[in-house]
Amino acid sequence: MDKRTRVFSAMDKKPVDHVPVGFWYHFGEDQIQGEKCVQAHIDYIRDCDLDILKIMSDGFAYPIPESIQTAADWRKLTPLGREHPFIRDQVWRAKRLVEELGKEVPLFFTVFAPFSLIRSTAGDERVMRDLQEDRLA
Repeated sequence: MDKRTRVFSAMDKKPVDHVPVGFWYHFGEDQIQGEKCVQAHIDYIRDCDLDILKIMSDGFAYPIPESIQTAADWRKLTPLGREHPFIRDQVWRAKRLVEELGKEVPLFFTVFAPFSLIRSTAGDERVMRDLQEDRLA
């Protein structure tokens, strides 16, 4: 049974030859951007013989504008466009991995909630302080 059939059969509650296996791994700083990142994913899935690939989004910190200095400034935050590097580069990574591995294994990409990304970039302490100061922000 090939990996794609195994995973999708298991998801459909159909018989499989064994339980599909997938783990994710945070790559080193030298492997979180560009083609090195794509190759790290390829090497990982093949070396570990996994059935599922979770595409890692390491290396992407939410781009909080420098203009956001106070609690009230969060009201100025606007959505990122599809051509913003934060979006464009993650889409590129996913497309490259689908090109390389999509016929072998199912690939999944975690889309984090914007608030979670902002908290991880700005820090919980700052975000919570700003929310307490400006409850409508």
